[in-house]
Amino acid sequence: MRQGFTPLKGNCPVCNGTRKDCRQSANLIHCRDSVANPPDYIFRGEDKLGFGMWAQKAEVEAASQQQREEWRQQCEREKQRWLDAERAQRSQ
Repeated sequence: MRQGFTPLKGNCPVCNGTRKDCRQSANLIHCRDSVANPPDYIFRGEDKLGFGMWAQKAEVEAASQQQREEWRQQCEREKQRWLDAERAQRSQ
């Protein structure tokens, strides 16, 4: 098995241990069960070995919320810079 993966050996939360070759990387579960549809996980695609990659739904949603907040803050900063530049131009 490639370095960076932890074998789950029948303890896969995606397929409930149906498959014995499932593994976990940092934040993904790699599972080859083609009929798995766990409610607490989101399918993220397939890796190059044909394993489905699954992320915990709560982690994905938290990351999405954080990205939305960062985007909102960036938009606010850009808007403020634009307003400041416009004020400076008008004062001249």
